[in-house]
Amino acid sequence: MALVDRHKNITAPTLVLWGARDPWQTIADGEQLANEIPNARLMRLEDCSHWLQQDDPKAYAEAIAAFLKES
Repeated sequence: MALVDRHKNITAPTLVLWGARDPWQTIADGEQLANEIPNARLMRLEDCSHWLQQDDPKAYAEAIAAFLKES
């Protein structure tokens, strides 16, 4: 929360990966974060909760690799 006012200043390509089934930080939180960062892209990992890399390591790695290839 301490950095929320700085999100608008981020200029780096940004991928927001979020677990669509996260009970602690809902997908709405991910959507808000992606909206606060200029040109950020939100990618929902549908079958994941809070620990994306544990819930679906393959989808997690593929999402990051695809993002880096595009950037």
